[in-house]
Amino acid sequence: MSGAPAAGEPGDGGLKPAAVSGVRWTSLAQFVRFGLQLLSTLVLAALLPPDAFGLVGMAAVVVGFVALFRDLGTGAAVIQQRDLDESTRSTVFWVNVALGLVAGAALFAAATPVSRFYGEPRLAPVMRALAFALPLAGPGVVPLAILQRELLFSRIARVEVSANVIGVGAGIAAALAGAGVWSLVLQTLVTTAVQSGMGLLLAPFRPRVLFRTDRLREVLGYGAGLTGFQVTHWLTRNVDQLLIGRFAGATALGYYALAIRLVFQPLQAASGVVGRV
Repeated sequence: MSGAPAAGEPGDGGLKPAAVSGVRWTSLAQFVRFGLQLLSTLVLAALLPPDAFGLVGMAAVVVGFVALFRDLGTGAAVIQQRDLDESTRSTVFWVNVALGLVAGAALFAAATPVSRFYGEPRLAPVMRALAFALPLAGPGVVPLAILQRELLFSRIARVEVSANVIGVGAGIAAALAGAGVWSLVLQTLVTTAVQSGMGLLLAPFRPRVLFRTDRLREVLGYGAGLTGFQVTHWLTRNVDQLLIGRFAGATALGYYALAIRLVFQPLQAASGVVGRV
């Protein structure tokens, strides 16, 4: 897939047609994702008890924080770089694989202390399972960033729609089989794995055994400031769920997490269209 753009993808027609095409494809993908996420929320809410969403909500707060350090802003740096040669792309790819493994191991180790903080012993195994999402996401950071950098939004749409269809299907099937909270965990892991795998398949990039510390320092220099902003943003967006989970418990957080999901999904779908392009 590293040759000429497929039908509907930007070629050499200039930035404006590429941007218009990007908005169109991103809008389509966001619309489909929103519909799938809404369907998933409604169906799973009917099949699962509220505390299942609360347990995943407790874990998601910590997973989201650790995930901020999974790529250290290198995905955005890949998009920003003026000159992105093969050695830089491969260097950043292997760094992201390593960071995903380290972040996943750290989250796995933190499962017991975090469950004690919440006073919820059922949380530890859920966190340990969700920890595998971080190493699964690592290999997809650079391919997905390159797709965005090259304005190949039709391919990004295929990646995201396919990942969400398969992930939602896996989650609902598991819930129907009586898997309980593990259906939510499975949905996350399957969606992440499919997104990384398809990103690698469709991106005009194949990692090579190359590593350049000078280019890595340049990329990390850009990413460090972005990571600092993301940490601040995480605090403003998640402290409420952290406090509800700590003092009100899994059931209360489950109701709150469901309400937040239903309210913010349309806003995130709309803002994601223009922001990405």
